[in-house]
Amino acid sequence: MSNVTGQPVLAEQATSIDYWLAHLRQTVQFGPCMAHLEKTGGHVYVEVGPGHALSNLARRSSAAVRAVSLLPRRGSDACSAASLIQGVGQLWECGAVIDADAF
Repeated sequence: MSNVTGQPVLAEQATSIDYWLAHLRQTVQFGPCMAHLEKTGGHVYVEVGPGHALSNLARRSSAAVRAVSLLPRRGSDACSAASLIQGVGQLWECGAVIDADAF
């Protein structure tokens, strides 16, 4: 998804310097991105960076959104490995297939 347009990112955008400059300079279109994704349904959103800001925003967009954070909040005493294991468990609960050997 494109945070510039709120629509699926096009191949020519993904390889365009001008697109990425706009991406840095323009307002993030998170709401329109989520609205577009909700139309297709069946998604589980995974936040892989520190904190839970994006997964919390995703949940606020709709009660039906399933979002999982894999790392603890910044400044938390929680163990990163434990947070990752808990997050993978939550993904499994949402129906994701987990390759235990690769994990």
